[in-house]
Amino acid sequence: MHRLLRETAHRPWPLPRREWIWRQSWLDLAFIHYRVDSGQLRPRLPKGLSLQEFDGSAWIALVPFRMEGVMRRPFPDFPPLSSFRELNVRTYVEAGGMPGVWFLSLDADSWPAVLGGRGLYGVPYFHARITQEARNGWFEYSCVRRGEVSRALSACRRGVPSQARLIRALGRGTLLPLFQPRARRDRPA
Repeated sequence: MHRLLRETAHRPWPLPRREWIWRQSWLDLAFIHYRVDSGQLRPRLPKGLSLQEFDGSAWIALVPFRMEGVMRRPFPDFPPLSSFRELNVRTYVEAGGMPGVWFLSLDADSWPAVLGGRGLYGVPYFHARITQEARNGWFEYSCVRRGEVSRALSACRRGVPSQARLIRALGRGTLLPLFQPRARRDRPA
């Protein structure tokens, strides 16, 4: 076991007892946070979860990224299946006093990822057309769900979606214990 994995006092959740079975790399990642009204977001959570607040507000994060090397152990990468773009929309919650992340939606431009995520883990994956373009040192992402032209979210340097548009775009979600919220950082102009 790597020495960093032996340091567990800071972790709210115990490490799994068995060896890891999936591997993946998240590349060109951004955490874009939006302050939202807790009253609008709370009804979208199942019973038993409470919304975490930071700086007096609930937060929604748009997280666009590119996945590579997604594969079950011990199989080698197969690029048509193991590389794709994804956008997830999440908020920060607690369950039984333990922090976690509630996925309101996950969009991927890979049918195998969507079907596997829904079938194996019950997470709200949707098939989408996702583009990623490098522009002047920035990545610009665009996401449009297949068959739902009206549901488009973009994560980029300009054209930030409004809070109301984000709330309308959300559905039910899935809890995964990943990390606690962090302070919002202003991005450069």
